Amino acid sequence: MSAIKLEMRPLTPALQQKACDELNEVPERLAADISTLRAWLRQQPHLSARQSDQFLLNFLRGCKFSLEKAKRKLDQYYTLRTTLPDLNQHGFVDDQRLRAIIRLGVTLYLPLPLLEDGPCIMLMRPGKYDPKAFNMTDLLRVSFLLQDIYLISNDNLIIGGFMQIGDFEGFSMAHLLQMSPSLMKRFSLYVEEGMPMRIKNSHFFNTGAIFEKLFATVKLLLPAKMVERFQVHNTFDSLCAAVPKKYLPKDYGGENGSIEETIAKTEQLVLEYREYLLDEKNYGVDEKCRIGGPNNLETEYGLDGSFRKLNVEGHKSKAKHIMSNIRPLTPELAKRAQEELGEVPERIDADIQQLRDWIVKQPHLNARTDDQFLVAFLRGCKYSVEKAKQKLDNYYAMRGAVPELYKDRFVNDAAIDILRSSVYLPLPKPIAPDGPRIHLSRYGVFDTNKYSLSDIIKVRTMLGDIQFRDDDNAMVMGFMEVIDFKGVGPGHIFLFNAVLVKKLAVLGDKAWPYRPKGFHFINVNSACEKIMSLAKSMMSDKIKKRFHVHANYESLYKHIPKECLPAEYGGSNGTIVAGVKEWENKLLSYKEYFEEDAKYGTNEKLRRGRPFNSESLFGIEGSFRKLDID
Repeated sequence: MSAIKLEMRPLTPALQQKACDELNEVPERLAADISTLRAWLRQQPHLSARQSDQFLLNFLRGCKFSLEKAKRKLDQYYTLRTTLPDLNQHGFVDDQRLRAIIRLGVTLYLPLPLLEDGPCIMLMRPGKYDPKAFNMTDLLRVSFLLQDIYLISNDNLIIGGFMQIGDFEGFSMAHLLQMSPSLMKRFSLYVEEGMPMRIKNSHFFNTGAIFEKLFATVKLLLPAKMVERFQVHNTFDSLCAAVPKKYLPKDYGGENGSIEETIAKTEQLVLEYREYLLDEKNYGVDEKCRIGGPNNLETEYGLDGSFRKLNVEGHKSKAKHIMSNIRPLTPELAKRAQEELGEVPERIDADIQQLRDWIVKQPHLNARTDDQFLVAFLRGCKYSVEKAKQKLDNYYAMRGAVPELYKDRFVNDAAIDILRSSVYLPLPKPIAPDGPRIHLSRYGVFDTNKYSLSDIIKVRTMLGDIQFRDDDNAMVMGFMEVIDFKGVGPGHIFLFNAVLVKKLAVLGDKAWPYRPKGFHFINVNSACEKIMSLAKSMMSDKIKKRFHVHANYESLYKHIPKECLPAEYGGSNGTIVAGVKEWENKLLSYKEYFEEDAKYGTNEKLRRGRPFNSESLFGIEGSFRKLDID
């Protein structure tokens, strides 16, 4: 009987010897062991896994050829990935942020292992990225993708394990405050329990007081076996005593390639494995189909832990709690968030995770799940998780129901041109440090021959999405809007129709996570009064009470102080030209964000229960074009 030919790489003699000596590998039994593991996989209704020879062999090697351990490890590998929805997004391979982070050299696998049969060496430099440009989720996504590549392509990693070297030069409080304890714990647990590779040891140098605070807390959360392998070096010589200098990059005086060369090779490797990574979306677990019932990850792995009680002494804000990966609020806004929204700092991690877990279980919903995005919906719903679920579902369902506002929502010449017209502008300063943001709408300034009202509102939704992520005043305290009807003529009025106004009313009330505090109308003529009458008829009673028509500016100033308005309105809140320029730069910086955003939404065919559509969401037909304008 001829031997079965396996599709796998041959090992070097040194690695083959080590596999036999330390991993219990018997070359003659490989085909039988792989076949046994593959047969078991096919009997698991909940598990959709890769089944190539090389992939399965790596799990056998990672478990020293214990078939039972390999089965459990494979199951854990896919199960634990479900706890990392922010990271388990292989479409990130096409995101420009991935290439930008790789080019910073934050996470790099060095070309040469430690000895011919030794571990792969991974260099981490977390102080090399700008916390204002990237967040910890972005960095961990890159690590996640690189691990998937090296899992299938690097034999030293599988047989010899891997060694981490962490250079914390430049690591600051801004970096530390981005650390999401819950996310980091899940990621570390996934590496330890789910990946078929062994961490040999971790070496940290160029550490300072900020690192020490992080390290002291990390040790409380990670498995004891992993912590025992941590070594902190006070000097570079101490590091070189543990890791021979020649195995370090040339930039550190070693012989293991240069940082620049390694970055270039990493970029090329990502391109080579692009299709492999994109194909990863086809694999995972369906707990509803698991024999014996779903796994309870919280019970089995204790995933509810966090750094909630981390006390970073010596920092000027005396922060007692590091939240998930969200910006810390100013003291004034933090106080208002607790008093008016019911925000409990110690519970934010759990509330975000509860919302994220719900999203993962919705077959129809493909949503962003990063912390900053989710906390916006929690704050907008005053921490009612159930209301936040409904609003988030509506937010994405609207994309299919209102295609005129969400289709082709890209940062292009038209969007920039509309922004430059200053038809809509969030002003730079809120009404107070702990007050709402001020919006200015001027519907009489855009060219009705070039753009429709849908075009205008589409750009407004883009600015709103940026505010959801960036504007803490708007998300905690809501917004006040000044609507100036100066210049509005028949051409503008003709663009308003009942259907669009109704959709906009529902969108603002049921889908957007920030709260309107008041709408203040100025320069209102008789035709504009009819627009207002129509708009009010579509609003809830609560919103109607927030409509205010001002006969003059003095009346407006009683609600919004004069100094809170732009210079063009007699105030000192910047100029419209400067505000437009600031928002133009911000919108351009979100170009890739909106390109990526096109992939999110709902698939109503997969929704449990009645699908959402325009009729169920809005229930209105009609046009404002038939309105008689005297």
